[in-house]
Amino acid sequence: MSTEEELQHFLEGMRLGPSPKCVLCGRDCRSGTCRQCSRPLHRLCGVEGSCSLCHRAVSISAQQAQARAGLIQQANKMLRTTQDKFPAISVGDNVTVSLPRLDRASCDPRNILAVVLEVAENGLYRVGNRDGTMNRLVARNQIALTKEKFIRVEEVPDTEMPLRTLSTAASHSGGQGYQRCSCKTGCTHRRCACLSKKEKCKSHCHQGTSCANK
Repeated sequence: MSTEEELQHFLEGMRLGPSPKCVLCGRDCRSGTCRQCSRPLHRLCGVEGSCSLCHRAVSISAQQAQARAGLIQQANKMLRTTQDKFPAISVGDNVTVSLPRLDRASCDPRNILAVVLEVAENGLYRVGNRDGTMNRLVARNQIALTKEKFIRVEEVPDTEMPLRTLSTAASHSGGQGYQRCSCKTGCTHRRCACLSKKEKCKSHCHQGTSCANK
């Protein structure tokens, strides 16, 4: 140190301690910080006053919020379309509930008769008939309004049961009880789902393989 100025600069550096490093370029930085995380940041290194990491996080959050708003808007649009397409249903109205193919026998009706017990706030419906109350809510496009009323709300018991049980109770053939196996060993062991229930394998079981349970 040849001059008094250099000595003074050295002493100031010792008093201030080690200089903080810019979070991006790694060089000394005493004048600026990121407005998001408050870490040292050169003004020229940042993006709109933030380091690239914070700027990216803010950008991702904004895009996620925009996508979420778009999904909500689309869901509301679909709900309005459904409401315009199907007439309104009230508690006490009789409806037919569509039965999935797996929940009914081939000779059974494609739907069962029920009465609306409750209209939920989200546009779903709780229905039931004289055999019991369905244990889940159904959407408007799963039921169709009937002109006449055959079942009253007072006739529906509080016992909750799945749709298949309601279908079986209304069936004239004992219901579907859909059962299939995917055996590859000829269906000779009790591990076969059909054989264990003392049932014959059907056409939709183990396609293309031999079977001893037919």
